[in-house]
Amino acid sequence: MDFLNKSIPAFLYRKSNQIWMIVFAALFALVFINIYNPFGIDAWSEDFIRKAHISETSSNFLFVVFSSIVVLIGFLIVAVSRITMHYLLKKRTITIGGYILWVLGEVLVMSLTFTGVTMAFKMQDDTWLAITNSLKNTSLVLLLPYSFCIVVFALQEKNMQIKRLAGIRTERAMAQGLVSFYDERGELRLSVRHDHLLLLEAADNYVCVWYLSNGEPKKIMVRNSLKRLSGHLDGSGIIRCHRSYMVNIDQVKVVRREKDGAMLDLGIEGVPAIPISQTYNESVTKWLTSSNSPE
Repeated sequence: MDFLNKSIPAFLYRKSNQIWMIVFAALFALVFINIYNPFGIDAWSEDFIRKAHISETSSNFLFVVFSSIVVLIGFLIVAVSRITMHYLLKKRTITIGGYILWVLGEVLVMSLTFTGVTMAFKMQDDTWLAITNSLKNTSLVLLLPYSFCIVVFALQEKNMQIKRLAGIRTERAMAQGLVSFYDERGELRLSVRHDHLLLLEAADNYVCVWYLSNGEPKKIMVRNSLKRLSGHLDGSGIIRCHRSYMVNIDQVKVVRREKDGAMLDLGIEGVPAIPISQTYNESVTKWLTSSNSPE
């Protein structure tokens, strides 16, 4: 029960996530209604179309219009509910148990609304059957996309926390003259002195970290992406020079122009020359110029 008394995670009431949840649930509901026809819209629309002598092409369009109106009515309720929740959260916290009850309240109000629409347009003659069908189908229309969104938001939040933690650790390590490398799960794999780090090389789902150990070049594979690591190394002097390479600019000894483009040479036996792609040519030139300028 303690779990239900905890405050809901911040990602659940983040404004952008609330909007995405409503939009995704509405799209899901529209597809669901057009495929499954849970509220008897097709029977009602077919009866209306037959009496009005409307063509088949127009009837298909009208069915989409009818189903869209049903979705719009339902999700106006959800939108009002979420706006109310947004302002309520500015004054007080909502527990996980309270959030579950809130969602169940949305299901109940929406199902009663759909029941009213069903009975008003005579899509169903049995009131109790209309209520139970509306409750069952509204639960599917809301709870399935809600559950999917919550899982996605939770995974995004976890990834953001891993990135923030890795960034803090990287900053602390750099302050000590170290460069730390974490895998995609945020686990520390390697810490290297900045002046011993040579280059990073992308290798499928891994990054090959080249460094000096007792004056000899060594390398270790870290399961991560070069793009993710480059974000943590911003401003460290370890710069992107190619889609597949990053280099410690302080280790560059020679820049040479070849037929295929410019190459960075670290002047260490066993360490490959690193190409500079056109995309990163300007930024690399700026770094080389600034690092070689007199203080």
